[in-house]
Amino acid sequence: MSKLQSQQNAAADEAVAQAASHRNVDHSPKEAVANTAQRACGRCLVKGDVVYSTVVTGAGYVAMCYFSSELCNSMGIHQGMEGAVAESKNAAEHSAASAVLSVLGVECGPKKSKVSTEAPIQSPLGLQGPPSGAKKTTAPKAKNAPCRVFALFKPTGMVTTMSTDPSKGSCDMAAWINSILPGQRLSVIGGLDKNASGLMLVTNDGQFAAGVTASHGCEKEYWCGVDVASNVDAYSMVSGTCAQLLGGFEHDHPTKPKPAKILGRAKNARKLLPKEEASALSHADFQGTCLFFSVTMDTGSFRVVKSMMAAAGAPSATQHLERIGGLRLTELQLWNPGSHVELSSEDIELLRSSCDGFAQFQ
Repeated sequence: MSKLQSQQNAAADEAVAQAASHRNVDHSPKEAVANTAQRACGRCLVKGDVVYSTVVTGAGYVAMCYFSSELCNSMGIHQGMEGAVAESKNAAEHSAASAVLSVLGVECGPKKSKVSTEAPIQSPLGLQGPPSGAKKTTAPKAKNAPCRVFALFKPTGMVTTMSTDPSKGSCDMAAWINSILPGQRLSVIGGLDKNASGLMLVTNDGQFAAGVTASHGCEKEYWCGVDVASNVDAYSMVSGTCAQLLGGFEHDHPTKPKPAKILGRAKNARKLLPKEEASALSHADFQGTCLFFSVTMDTGSFRVVKSMMAAAGAPSATQHLERIGGLRLTELQLWNPGSHVELSSEDIELLRSSCDGFAQFQ
């Protein structure tokens, strides 16, 4: 690429970001994902940064949206996001992009009455399709197949990516999920950092996944362990930290240009009960004196929770996700990291009823 072309691309990138900052929304999901990804990494997109992989099912098309390792870290999304079944390949890709936007809390402009078959406006280099050698080794959800959801107890140290390429990190998560229902397509709902443990959900239903990951969709209860000196006044530290978490903090938005901010505010914050502390200690890879906090949020991710804990003067040494909506690890009898169980129809309905994100699909 010539120097002139590089300068033109850089200028175009800046113009896109400035336009987005003024209108705050993009006109199509794929355009919004492209612009958001570009702002997150601070450069023009290249081949492999954002990849859409589409398969044909008996009910229509289903697409997955994947990000490169760099963008996974920049955007805080560490696995592919699946959209709902659609009538065309392009509509399926827009649905996958919408699932990404729901996780990021990024707004998108009003949808057209019919999704255009033309490519959406993209970054100067454009989005690239999946690699020509990409293999589709799993079968998608069949037409009229029942929604199936599995709960996993993710251990600390496992990378939550479905990649089977060793050069992109551990393949343990992909091997684990592929062993649950061999030959079936299962998608991870949300994600956890490598050094975090806790409850994760996987499903064969893209619409169900979108309901759980929708902005303000589901409460999540995080257990955060804080390394403290033995002579610290635990009562004062707990009361002060919880008060600040409930008051909330403003942070720079992880994907939008400055001065965009995101408000992180806990719905509930408290010290763990003795029985809960014993459970937290049993699977926390930590040596020393630790105070454990329960922090309940209905938006944001571990990155937001970690930032809030640090801003409150209590940086997390351990992180654990104990509850999603009405589902709790202990109540699912998931006692040990690395275990999993299929949710019953009653558990699935409990999750639906406890997550406001499903209202948009009714």
